[in-house]
Amino acid sequence: MIHTELFSGVKVVVRTEKSMTVSQCRWELRRFATRNRCPEISTAKEAYSFLSTIGAYADLPRFFKPCTKSDGESCHLLDQLDIWNQFLQEVGMLLEEVAPGTLSVAPQRRASDSLAAEYCNPDGWVLLHWLFKEHHCIANLRLLSPNKHSQLHLGDALSQNSGLKTLTLSYETSEDRLVTVEEIRMISSTVRRWTKLESLSISGLVLSNDVAVLLEASLEKLPSLRSLEVSFFSIAPACDAELLKGVFKRMSALTSLSLSYTFEPPDVELLLHCLGPGLSKLSVDDSFLVPQEGAVFQKFLSGNTVLKKLTLTQKVCTGMGELDNVFKGLLVNHSLEELHLSGFGLENPTMELLAEAVVEHSTLKILEVNFFDECWEMDGTPLAKMLGQNKSIQELKFEVGEVACYDAFAEAVRKNTTLKKLSLNLVHILHLPRRLCLFGH
Repeated sequence: MIHTELFSGVKVVVRTEKSMTVSQCRWELRRFATRNRCPEISTAKEAYSFLSTIGAYADLPRFFKPCTKSDGESCHLLDQLDIWNQFLQEVGMLLEEVAPGTLSVAPQRRASDSLAAEYCNPDGWVLLHWLFKEHHCIANLRLLSPNKHSQLHLGDALSQNSGLKTLTLSYETSEDRLVTVEEIRMISSTVRRWTKLESLSISGLVLSNDVAVLLEASLEKLPSLRSLEVSFFSIAPACDAELLKGVFKRMSALTSLSLSYTFEPPDVELLLHCLGPGLSKLSVDDSFLVPQEGAVFQKFLSGNTVLKKLTLTQKVCTGMGELDNVFKGLLVNHSLEELHLSGFGLENPTMELLAEAVVEHSTLKILEVNFFDECWEMDGTPLAKMLGQNKSIQELKFEVGEVACYDAFAEAVRKNTTLKKLSLNLVHILHLPRRLCLFGH
């Protein structure tokens, strides 16, 4: 079979029948490589040499066969991963199966050694172009520090990929090296075309007015996006509030949101107001607890009937008042299934309030409380007493509690009928930590 496609306004004919000869395959792949797709291979001799190199390891017609993934069949790529990766390593990338029948392309080495490099062997780029153009079985892509060099090679191929559902962008950012608007613009123009994208993760983002405009435009063009994870390196003080509002409003269709940044109180209130009714997973730091000492977040939590998983990370709050208000909201919340508290050194009254909020909670299945300072001992006795009475908790993880509460947990385990996993990391300042992990009964 011969099918015709338009590429950048140029008609390209590609043979795809199983019976294509090696000679025909070389001819068609030479055309594929030279018709604007791979500028480094500019002559027939270079293309022939490239294909001859691959032919030494693989059967060319089978190697370049288009995607065969269907509802009942995996793609033939799964049988040739070793050969593909032998060439993809030249551009520092790795092709791997991340779920049955689902493939991912990710960096094989550090960003400075892979896509961010100033020079890469063109053979690997040719194969990446072919993969993204011909294989809808590639659903996940992770890029480190996407820059002008990598975008020139990947831009067209990525824009034509029809199966990409998960994208992870990790920008190498420091005080000496900030991500430029041009870098964001290059990847943004490509991302907008991935209308099937379901999950987007960006780290190291520097948010300015220009970047806010690009981010909003990208989110607007992703109707299938349901999960967003953004780690901001910084937000410019002069970033316009209306532009931030535009970005936040594009998050209203999300079911999962993770934000890593210490937001100002007005921005927190605006963001909480913009969150959609379908949000079931939320991960933020405790700057979200600052407005009105947690009262704003308490209102959000107490009236929420959809949120299933909440993760809070300590960054700025040093007192317990904000958490107290959050736990008061938990008292009247009857839908949350997972609560993760990271980095909070809970004082006794706050620990007791948490236990009070959880003890009668009928939907909470997973509770995690961890702290990272072994010189600070949390009294876990209230949690242990709660565990002995609660009838919904299936997993409890308690890190850096004082060793004196060990017996209380041992007694609670005997009383609890729903617990499947208990993880304890108990310490004494004068002794080594004592760790315990129990599974089931």
